[in-house]
Amino acid sequence: MHLLFWARRLFFLLKIDKILIKPRAAIILTLNLCHMEMSERWDGPMSVSLFAPGLDASFADDAIDGLRLCWPVLREFMTFHLVYPTDTPANMTNTGTFAYLSCKDITRRLMTQKSVMQTDEELAYNIQYPHNLLRNIAREGALTEFDLVVDAGMTPSDNLRPLFIEFARINGLFSKVGDEKETQNIAYVLPTYEVRSEVRLPYTKKELQGLVNDKNARILMQETCWFCQKATDYDRWIAESAQTDFGVSYPVPFTKTWMPFFISRRKTTPKFDENFYYYGYDRLMQICEMKISSFSFQVLSQGFLVSRGYKVKASLSAEEKRVRDDWKEFKANFAKALEKHGHTDEAYQQC
Repeated sequence: MHLLFWARRLFFLLKIDKILIKPRAAIILTLNLCHMEMSERWDGPMSVSLFAPGLDASFADDAIDGLRLCWPVLREFMTFHLVYPTDTPANMTNTGTFAYLSCKDITRRLMTQKSVMQTDEELAYNIQYPHNLLRNIAREGALTEFDLVVDAGMTPSDNLRPLFIEFARINGLFSKVGDEKETQNIAYVLPTYEVRSEVRLPYTKKELQGLVNDKNARILMQETCWFCQKATDYDRWIAESAQTDFGVSYPVPFTKTWMPFFISRRKTTPKFDENFYYYGYDRLMQICEMKISSFSFQVLSQGFLVSRGYKVKASLSAEEKRVRDDWKEFKANFAKALEKHGHTDEAYQQC
């Protein structure tokens, strides 16, 4: 079933700077306290897309007002974009529910509110969650030269934004007005880890190394999709000193099924394929196009991302397991997507 979607833009303020793109899942995953932890770490412009069908839009609108009222960093740096299916439009008739709440009560509401997608099984069955559309809309709302696209619940290492800005300045990565010289297509890869739910998220690489040694942190999706991150060479990265300057540690060759998280130049990085819904592989099309466009992948020495809680096989839904395990179906759909973008069979073989 093909669905049309519409985005309602909520631009409050956006500073021209480096940006963290934070596309989110359903509203309960989007408007919760992980925003607070992430925004304090990033401390810079953020572009957030929210999937809000039906009455979710009313709650989202109220929640955005509450977040901006209670957390100055979000008021200063974060822009929001509401996305909903055209046949399940935003219903704004139930706004105003946060009007007289304290910040403590707003926090409680954000932690306990359920999405209409969680309470209406028929609606959830009929709507495919548009991961890549949300990512693209968030990226379009970022008026910056570089961006970092992350998934729900991910938090960057401390000072990642200013460290990367200084690294880019020293290495002449920023474009100058009127400068039309060809720029290198480079993706700066951030190793990404899962941290046990009861453990404080690490701020520095040294802290992360300690968690890994104590078996309180592991590679992202180690249990559910071990090959998705393998090419990053985590053994090499975690063994390297935490005292080195921020910069490139080593290059990584493209590998099939690799889905890293990275900072890259916004205008030259391919968009996400909005027709690609497959669980766990919805970002793979973009990585393939980057490979074909001669992007190089370089792992940063000190920067990283962390996600709270271990993703285990038992937590996957039946549909997620089916799609993950059905390689024949996945490859067939991936080949069709590549063909749609004008890539040849030879290019597909590279991916």
